[in-house]
Amino acid sequence: MRVRLKLDLFAIAATSFLSACDTAEERAEERFKSGMEYLQAGDVDRALVEFRNVFKLNGEHREARLAYAEAERGRGNLREAYSQYLRLIEQYPDDLPALTALSELAADAGEWEDVDRYLGVAL
Repeated sequence: MRVRLKLDLFAIAATSFLSACDTAEERAEERFKSGMEYLQAGDVDRALVEFRNVFKLNGEHREARLAYAEAERGRGNLREAYSQYLRLIEQYPDDLPALTALSELAADAGEWEDVDRYLGVAL
């Protein structure tokens, strides 16, 4: 019985140790997957928290940044969505979904110079 208990404790300790060895990239990817699951379940608030956790681990995670921006846009938080799309094209200048979204948001706001700039890059 004691041997079994020791083996179980060893297994738990080993698993904890190996989990602690995950890289920031791996942890960011797990958070991203969790955020996407929350989005699919309709829990946008928790998804946004998970995406912010991704950014703490990997500030250049393209998919998380895009999902975050789209979720904020869907909630009507256009200012935050706009800033996230801007950040995305700072990191990935040729990102077509971000450029398209920025063009649409700028058009809605009547910012025609911005529309021209983003569409020009997109084209």
